[in-house]
Amino acid sequence: MSEEKEAKNAKAAAGDHEPPAGAETSATWSGGATPLAYTVRAGWVVLRKKDKPAAEIFSVSYVAGSVILFVLLRRRLGRADGRRIASTLSRTCAAAALTALAAWATAEGIAAVLDVGRPLVNLVQVLAAVTAGVLAFVLGALIFQIEEADEVWRALAARFRR
Repeated sequence: MSEEKEAKNAKAAAGDHEPPAGAETSATWSGGATPLAYTVRAGWVVLRKKDKPAAEIFSVSYVAGSVILFVLLRRRLGRADGRRIASTLSRTCAAAALTALAAWATAEGIAAVLDVGRPLVNLVQVLAAVTAGVLAFVLGALIFQIEEADEVWRALAARFRR
Protein backbone atom coordinates (compact mmCIF):
# COMPACT_ATOMS: atom_id res chain seq x y z
CA MET A 1 0.00 0.00 0.00
CA SER A 2 1.34 3.45 -0.87
CA GLU A 3 2.19 5.97 1.83
CA GLU A 4 -0.53 8.28 0.50
CA LYS A 5 -3.22 5.59 0.85
CA GLU A 6 -1.97 4.66 4.32
CA ALA A 7 -2.17 8.31 5.42
CA LYS A 8 -5.66 8.61 3.97
CA ASN A 9 -6.81 5.42 5.74
CA ALA A 10 -5.28 6.62 9.02
CA LYS A 11 -7.15 9.93 8.72
CA ALA A 12 -10.40 8.10 8.00
CA ALA A 13 -9.88 5.83 11.01
CA ALA A 14 -9.24 8.85 13.21
CA GLY A 15 -12.49 10.43 12.08
CA ASP A 16 -10.77 13.23 10.18
CA HIS A 17 -12.56 14.59 7.18
CA GLU A 18 -11.47 17.07 4.57
CA PRO A 19 -14.35 19.00 3.01
CA PRO A 20 -14.35 19.79 -0.71
CA ALA A 21 -12.22 22.73 -1.73
CA GLY A 22 -13.88 26.14 -1.67
CA ALA A 23 -13.83 28.61 -4.50
CA GLU A 24 -13.41 32.30 -5.04
CA THR A 25 -14.27 34.24 -8.13
CA SER A 26 -13.95 37.89 -9.04
CA ALA A 27 -15.73 39.71 -11.82
CA THR A 28 -16.88 43.15 -12.87
CA TRP A 29 -20.48 44.13 -13.51
CA SER A 30 -20.66 46.77 -16.21
CA GLY A 31 -24.42 47.17 -16.53
CA GLY A 32 -24.49 50.61 -14.88
CA ALA A 33 -22.81 53.93 -15.45
CA THR A 34 -19.86 52.88 -13.31
CA PRO A 35 -18.37 49.36 -13.47
CA LEU A 36 -18.61 47.46 -10.18
CA ALA A 37 -15.94 44.91 -9.27
CA TYR A 38 -16.95 42.16 -6.86
CA THR A 39 -15.66 38.94 -5.34
CA VAL A 40 -17.72 35.95 -4.24
CA ARG A 41 -16.32 33.27 -1.92
CA ALA A 42 -17.81 29.85 -1.35
CA GLY A 43 -16.60 27.25 1.07
CA TRP A 44 -17.39 24.26 3.24
CA VAL A 45 -17.35 24.00 7.02
CA VAL A 46 -17.21 20.63 8.80
CA LEU A 47 -19.30 20.37 11.95
CA ARG A 48 -17.93 17.89 14.45
CA LYS A 49 -19.57 15.97 17.25
CA LYS A 50 -17.29 14.27 19.78
CA ASP A 51 -14.31 15.09 17.53
CA LYS A 52 -15.83 13.21 14.59
CA PRO A 53 -17.28 14.79 11.44
CA ALA A 54 -21.05 15.07 11.80
CA ALA A 55 -22.12 17.36 8.96
CA GLU A 56 -20.93 19.82 6.35
CA ILE A 57 -22.26 23.29 5.69
CA PHE A 58 -21.85 25.09 2.38
CA SER A 59 -21.71 28.85 2.55
CA VAL A 60 -21.40 31.72 0.13
CA SER A 61 -19.96 34.96 1.42
CA TYR A 62 -20.95 38.18 -0.26
CA VAL A 63 -21.42 40.55 2.67
CA ALA A 64 -18.91 43.18 1.55
CA GLY A 65 -20.38 43.28 -1.93
CA SER A 66 -23.87 43.69 -0.53
CA VAL A 67 -22.81 46.66 1.59
CA ILE A 68 -21.01 48.31 -1.35
CA LEU A 69 -24.00 47.73 -3.62
CA PHE A 70 -26.33 49.24 -1.00
CA VAL A 71 -24.14 52.36 -0.83
CA LEU A 72 -24.04 52.67 -4.63
CA LEU A 73 -27.81 52.22 -4.92
CA ARG A 74 -28.36 54.80 -2.21
CA ARG A 75 -26.20 57.28 -4.13
CA ARG A 76 -28.05 56.62 -7.38
CA LEU A 77 -31.61 56.41 -6.03
CA GLY A 78 -31.32 58.86 -3.19
CA ARG A 79 -32.64 57.91 0.19
CA ALA A 80 -32.84 54.18 0.90
CA ASP A 81 -34.96 53.46 3.94
CA GLY A 82 -32.04 52.19 6.05
CA ARG A 83 -34.04 51.96 9.28
CA ARG A 84 -36.71 49.80 7.68
CA ILE A 85 -34.09 47.61 6.01
CA ALA A 86 -32.20 47.19 9.32
CA SER A 87 -35.45 46.44 11.15
CA THR A 88 -36.46 43.80 8.59
CA LEU A 89 -32.99 42.29 8.62
CA SER A 90 -32.92 42.03 12.41
CA ARG A 91 -36.41 40.48 12.56
CA THR A 92 -35.48 38.03 9.80
CA CYS A 93 -32.30 37.07 11.67
CA ALA A 94 -34.37 36.43 14.81
CA ALA A 95 -36.75 34.21 12.83
CA ALA A 96 -33.75 32.42 11.27
CA ALA A 97 -32.30 31.79 14.74
CA LEU A 98 -35.63 30.29 15.79
CA THR A 99 -35.52 28.16 12.63
CA ALA A 100 -32.01 26.89 13.36
CA LEU A 101 -32.90 26.09 16.96
CA ALA A 102 -36.02 24.14 15.96
CA ALA A 103 -34.20 22.16 13.25
CA TRP A 104 -31.25 21.39 15.54
CA ALA A 105 -33.48 20.36 18.48
CA THR A 106 -35.56 18.12 16.22
CA ALA A 107 -32.50 16.43 14.70
CA GLU A 108 -30.89 15.93 18.13
CA GLY A 109 -34.14 14.65 19.65
CA ILE A 110 -34.55 12.06 16.93
CA ALA A 111 -30.87 11.05 17.20
CA ALA A 112 -31.35 10.53 20.95
CA VAL A 113 -34.11 7.94 20.47
CA LEU A 114 -33.42 6.35 17.07
CA ASP A 115 -30.39 4.87 15.31
CA VAL A 116 -29.75 7.58 12.71
CA GLY A 117 -26.86 5.56 11.30
CA ARG A 118 -29.40 3.72 9.15
CA PRO A 119 -30.19 5.55 5.89
CA LEU A 120 -33.99 5.46 6.13
CA VAL A 121 -33.99 6.68 9.73
CA ASN A 122 -31.48 9.36 8.77
CA LEU A 123 -33.82 10.48 5.98
CA VAL A 124 -36.67 10.70 8.50
CA GLN A 125 -34.42 12.76 10.79
CA VAL A 126 -33.54 15.22 8.02
CA LEU A 127 -37.13 15.56 6.79
CA ALA A 128 -38.41 16.12 10.33
CA ALA A 129 -35.72 18.73 11.04
CA VAL A 130 -36.44 20.58 7.78
CA THR A 131 -40.19 20.51 8.49
CA ALA A 132 -39.63 21.82 12.02
CA GLY A 133 -37.36 24.56 10.63
CA VAL A 134 -39.91 25.68 8.03
CA LEU A 135 -42.72 25.74 10.60
CA ALA A 136 -40.49 27.65 13.03
CA PHE A 137 -39.69 30.25 10.36
CA VAL A 138 -43.39 30.72 9.58
CA LEU A 139 -44.07 31.10 13.29
CA GLY A 140 -41.11 33.49 13.62
CA ALA A 141 -42.37 35.55 10.69
CA LEU A 142 -45.72 35.90 12.47
CA ILE A 143 -44.20 36.61 15.89
CA PHE A 144 -41.68 39.16 14.60
CA GLN A 145 -44.20 40.64 12.11
CA ILE A 146 -42.02 40.39 9.01
CA GLU A 147 -44.02 42.36 6.43
CA GLU A 148 -42.19 40.85 3.46
CA ALA A 149 -43.28 37.37 4.60
CA ASP A 150 -46.88 38.60 4.63
CA GLU A 151 -46.44 39.65 1.00
CA VAL A 152 -45.18 36.17 0.12
CA TRP A 153 -48.13 34.52 1.91
CA ARG A 154 -50.60 36.78 0.05
CA ALA A 155 -48.96 36.02 -3.31
CA LEU A 156 -49.04 32.27 -2.62
CA ALA A 157 -52.64 32.40 -1.44
CA ALA A 158 -53.67 34.31 -4.58
CA ARG A 159 -51.88 31.79 -6.78
CA PHE A 160 -53.62 28.81 -5.15
CA ARG A 161 -57.06 30.46 -5.29
CA ARG A 162 -57.01 30.49 -9.09
